[in-house]
Order: sequence, then C-alpha cells, then structure tokens
Amino acid sequence: MIDLILNYIELIVVEHGALGVFVAILIEQIISPIPSILISMLAGFFLLPSDGSLSTLLWSSIFLVAIPVAIGSSIGSLFIYSLGYLGGKPAIEKCQKWIGLDWGMVERAKQKLDGSSSDEIVLFFLWIIPVFPSVAIAVLCGIIRYPLSKYIVIAFAGMFIQAIIMSFFGWHLGELYKINVQWLMSIEDYVLYSIIILALGAIGFSIYKKNIIEK
Repeated sequence: MIDLILNYIELIVVEHGALGVFVAILIEQIISPIPSILISMLAGFFLLPSDGSLSTLLWSSIFLVAIPVAIGSSIGSLFIYSLGYLGGKPAIEKCQKWIGLDWGMVERAKQKLDGSSSDEIVLFFLWIIPVFPSVAIAVLCGIIRYPLSKYIVIAFAGMFIQAIIMSFFGWHLGELYKINVQWLMSIEDYVLYSIIILALGAIGFSIYKKNIIEK
C-alpha cells in the first residue's frame, strides 16, 4: 500500500514540482492517509539539486519544498481544525456525564493557555516534531477553540521548519528515504495510538472516580 502511495506522490511531485508538493500536502492534511514527512523527504530527493553549495540547497528547499508544504498544511489542516471547533463542544456537552469533562473545564483550560506564551512555544515545537501527528494538533486546537490567527501562523512556521529539515534528510538519504519514511510512519502511528489510549484511559479514570464519589 505504501509503495502505491509513494509512486503516486512521486508522479505528482516530479511532474509539477512545487505545485505538486502543495497539492500532495493539501490532500494529506484533509484525508491523512500519508504523513507530511513523506512528502517533504520525497520532494527533497527529487527536487533538490544533487550537487551544489549549502546556500543553493537551502534556497531550493525553501522555495520548492518548505513554502508549498507550509501553505498546503496550514490550509488543509483547517478542515480538521473546523471539525474540532464545530463538533467539539456539542460532543463534550452530550457525553460529559460519561467522560467526566464539561465545557466549562475546556474554557478554563483555554483561559490558562491564553494567558501564557508557553502554549505558543509548545504548539510550535509540536508542529516541528516529525512523528507527532498533525491531525491530533489540529483537532485539539479546534476543540479548545485556539485563536485561528495564532493557529495559522504557528502551523505555517512549524511546518516550514519541519519541511526544510525533512527535505534535507530526503536529499541526503537518496533512494533510502523510502525505508526511513516507513520507519518514521510507524513511529507516528504509535504516537497517535498512544494519544488515543491516554485519552481513553483518562476518560475511564474519570468515570471510575465519579462512580466512587457517587457511591
């Protein structure tokens, strides 16, 4: 399956260059069958010059990979952000007696985040970390209704840096990038599963604690 996806993305990127990178990352953010790191590494392998100075490689990475990835991911992730923004509050209010979480708790958490700049730093680095699923960041920001203007800027900046780093990895590794991408994808899956398990565990503990108090 992964080989078919890689071949399809390769065709788009090789034929359309930076535009192909933008389209591929836009699709990835909306459908999420493939991680953004795959596209960045693939683009680095195919689009960066095989030889040249560091400055030439850097400028190529910025204009051919980083900018298209940052724009595409910022726009595409708005779909997931919107799902969390519009559906988060109704879902929490409907299930609050089961999950032990009400909307007031979410609003209080948001107020604490808004009063500090540390949330911006944390969010920025989460976007940079290659194995941290961007879909998890987007939906969480949507649920807590993180300010859209901040979200867009931080998502763009984080993905911009990540794309430069991963494109250099793809350029350096050559055709071996496929093996490393599959390894990174498996780590991203484990991270996503861990987030889901922790969330379910927190909900279960909250329900258990509530039942104990009621008894």
